[in-house]
Amino acid sequence: MIDPQLQGITWIRNKESANNLESTRLTPETMNQAIKCLERCVEQGKPVLIENLGDAIDASVAPIYAR
Repeated sequence: MIDPQLQGITWIRNKESANNLESTRLTPETMNQAIKCLERCVEQGKPVLIENLGDAIDASVAPIYAR
């Protein structure tokens, strides 16, 4: 979603807080942490929010979201 005023992100965080929502960013500096967070959330069935995602998703993340 495109959310310049951060209202949607706030709504999602409030809505999914009971389900232990985790959020991460796919920046080059945090790529290893983001991949571990995504793997953990997929394995445990927890919701994950990827913030500030650009036009393209890094290829190293494809096997994780393909599950």
